[in-house]
Amino acid sequence: MKTILLIRHGEALHHIQNMTGGWSDVPLTDKGVEQARKVGRKLQELVEGESVAILSSDLIRAKQTAQEIERFLKVPPRYYAELRELNNGVAKGLSREQAKRIENPMTDPVLDWVPYQDAESWWDMVCRIASFLDQEVEKFSEKRLVVVSHGNAMVAIALWWFGLHRSREAAEKFMLYFDPASITVLKENEYERYIEKSNDTSHLTA
Repeated sequence: MKTILLIRHGEALHHIQNMTGGWSDVPLTDKGVEQARKVGRKLQELVEGESVAILSSDLIRAKQTAQEIERFLKVPPRYYAELRELNNGVAKGLSREQAKRIENPMTDPVLDWVPYQDAESWWDMVCRIASFLDQEVEKFSEKRLVVVSHGNAMVAIALWWFGLHRSREAAEKFMLYFDPASITVLKENEYERYIEKSNDTSHLTA
């Protein structure tokens, strides 16, 4: 039985410069780097004595977060494009105002809405991430998986954890929120899967 420790990357440049996120490949701010260090320190406590693997999105802000975590866990991260945020297509690297001007009209159902040219819908992202996790997670013998990703992508990971990715209705109605550098703990026992801790940021003020 595995435990997944879901980590949202620390504060990144797009958070403070009014840029779109998605696949915009921006680094952490100085604050974000410090937040990532605090995550690493906390994870060192949480996984002490346990086997652990680190899986991360390959976008810079997630990679930098994973590299700070590596300093404490002494485990090299593995990077995957499949763990990226929702693809924002041609809005990549744009300001929010610029992106708004090229945004496609919302369609119904919103689950299939593709907001920008060359982007993906929410359902596309859920399917992309669930397919990856179905194939990869069981390959790891480690009991603790640290997964460094992004806010929307982490919702898709939670959907997969509970098997809700098989239902379009569930994917449309289910939502969680994750602050930068937060820790969410997904656990299972012989009977069920559950969330032990969600969006915990207490380590950032300790």
